Amino acid sequence: MCSDKRGVKHLLVRIDELEAAGKKRRAATNMQLKDLSKRQTAASAHAADVKRILSEVLKAVNYVGTAIGHGASAAKELCRVVDGLSAGPAEPAGAVDRVNLATVASLSPSFFDEPRQAPWAKDMVVSREFFSFG
Repeated sequence: MCSDKRGVKHLLVRIDELEAAGKKRRAATNMQLKDLSKRQTAASAHAADVKRILSEVLKAVNYVGTAIGHGASAAKELCRVVDGLSAGPAEPAGAVDRVNLATVASLSPSFFDEPRQAPWAKDMVVSREFFSFG
């Protein structure tokens, strides 16, 4: 009889140990799930920020393109007017001295046919740090 009681007690102790170990595993799994959820939320917020920034960059690029188009249109109109003035009546003898040939060459319509980078423009640099999700 005594050995039966010891065997039952041993089984009950073993069941309690297994239940405690199961609780610890569940608690650890829940902690991992919470951590994963936090990381997912952070990554989602980061992705939303990147999307917003790219949207603003696209707007800026569109504004710059529009400004360039208007500038080129205005420059061509200016060239047309200048060409129209040069085809007008004869100017006094000293008028040729006032014309800057570099300005005339830079305002010709063919000057605007191929895109050029402005001397003050800088190349865009994207850092790898900006896209880290860790």
